[in-house]
Amino acid sequence: MGLTINAEYDSSVTSLQTSNPSLYTEYTTAVQDAVKYWEQEILNPITVTITFGWGEVPTTGNALNSTAQGLGESSYGLIPVTYSQMLSALQATDVTSAVQKAAVATLPTSDPTNGTGEFWISTSEGAALGLDATTVNGGDVGLNSSVTYNWPGQTTSFASHDPVGALEHEISEILGREAYGGQNVLQNGSMDYTPLDLFRYTAATGSVASPAAPGSAVAARDEPFSAGYNASAQSYFSYNGTTVTLPFDSPTNVAAGADVADWAPTVEGDSFGYNYNGVTSPVSATDLQAMNVLGYALACYLGGTRILTDRGEVPVEQLRIGDLVMTVSGKEKPIKWIGARCYDGRFVARNRKVLPILIRAGALADNVPTRDLLVSPHHALYLEGVLIEAKDLVNDASIVQVETVERVDYFHVELFSHDVIFAEGTQAETFIDNDSRAMFQNVEDYFTLYPEPPGKGNVSRSFAPRREDGFEIEVARRVIAARAGLAEEAASPGELRGWIEEVTADALSGWAQDAGNPDAPVCLHILADGCVIGRVLANGFRVDLKKAGLGNGRHAFGSKRRRASIFLCQG
Repeated sequence: MGLTINAEYDSSVTSLQTSNPSLYTEYTTAVQDAVKYWEQEILNPITVTITFGWGEVPTTGNALNSTAQGLGESSYGLIPVTYSQMLSALQATDVTSAVQKAAVATLPTSDPTNGTGEFWISTSEGAALGLDATTVNGGDVGLNSSVTYNWPGQTTSFASHDPVGALEHEISEILGREAYGGQNVLQNGSMDYTPLDLFRYTAATGSVASPAAPGSAVAARDEPFSAGYNASAQSYFSYNGTTVTLPFDSPTNVAAGADVADWAPTVEGDSFGYNYNGVTSPVSATDLQAMNVLGYALACYLGGTRILTDRGEVPVEQLRIGDLVMTVSGKEKPIKWIGARCYDGRFVARNRKVLPILIRAGALADNVPTRDLLVSPHHALYLEGVLIEAKDLVNDASIVQVETVERVDYFHVELFSHDVIFAEGTQAETFIDNDSRAMFQNVEDYFTLYPEPPGKGNVSRSFAPRREDGFEIEVARRVIAARAGLAEEAASPGELRGWIEEVTADALSGWAQDAGNPDAPVCLHILADGCVIGRVLANGFRVDLKKAGLGNGRHAFGSKRRRASIFLCQG
């Protein structure tokens, strides 16, 4: 059992049952969606009661009924703690993930403020850290009643805001995702701090106008107690004290009243970024990292991946041979076999070929996947008319590779021909036998059911082309990046470098990189007898290229062409 949130409503909401029943249903549904999300993600066995209001913040009575105000507001109880208490609690709690272990390792061993600051945690975080009872009154959340929203189930409107993302944001503040940055927030005459403040850094590059990219090197911890502190510097969240992730809001905006813990305006499509019209704003992977370092253990994946069948969505482990599953063509087809393989976490540590790929809810399209989806690295999704393996879509934000697991159980559904079915609403391939059936622990069951003639080749025909590089995969990556708020404007082209490694009568391969845009794909023209006969996109991943320092390693290409003499030229 993990987090339980008891959602209660004040009279501003309950009165809607008679005055505006449809709005009452829309709002309470959005609340339940936001509550369900956090209950699925957080494993700490605590119970938190939150009271929700409409157009006001319950208890405090603060009105939220003007477009000049934000989308939402929270109010929560606080516990004063010494730095030593907070450090000990985090050291004891932050042990469930690589992110937590790296975060704890960055914390100063003694009070970095030398007694000039006061540290605070929310009552909910106190419960998670073992500094308060496991059942607490977390606080209150209000949603602005003067704003137009895209309520759950409605078609997205470019003139409306995402209420679930806003509610997820406010709930996480009650859970402790808040920062004070040394300001006298509580009007107690001292400099106030929270645990999140200890993970604020400046970057070695970038500026307020042009923040450093995720993965850039940190410069220093960015707090008033740090040597060389500059109140005008751009700051970033970093859980490891080595590289930055997303930028916090600018000092100018914070001075004008913006939340110290929110992301900069450049971060779109994020629950803690700016909530723009017509943009879905889910909790991002970086938001979850922040919750993780605050002491919350996160589910590494959701058990029971749901497959669409003729009787609705069914957890994959409950499927049986002969069950009918829905395919992308709209036809129901029977299951031929289900392969199973499982691994203890100790034996797959750091094994990128086995560790699951986590695709966050909504990463691919609105409500796709419908829930967080985990698949094996080589499991392909059907995107842009081709099959793309999950490992080739990792962006370290909305699609990530899980770093550590206690146990991994994979189930592979096989039909009588390779096809595409729906897993958590996502179009995903069924098992294709490319002479790989032996990897399953129940392989003997298959040969008992389907004896194979000696020497028979076990290679199936693919439902669609499989891509490791090329234009389709780049389109898919850019769509996913835009949804995750990662899309960046390319810099001016730089020096083009590369190597043709193979040229034969029917194939060519190699790599190419634009030095001015080291992580961007490069389009190459293919010439035969001086005429352009095609193009290839150098965006395939190769380990050797990454190890050689060539950006993200996605610079390989391979294509079949006749009589090809190749010239490297940008197009």
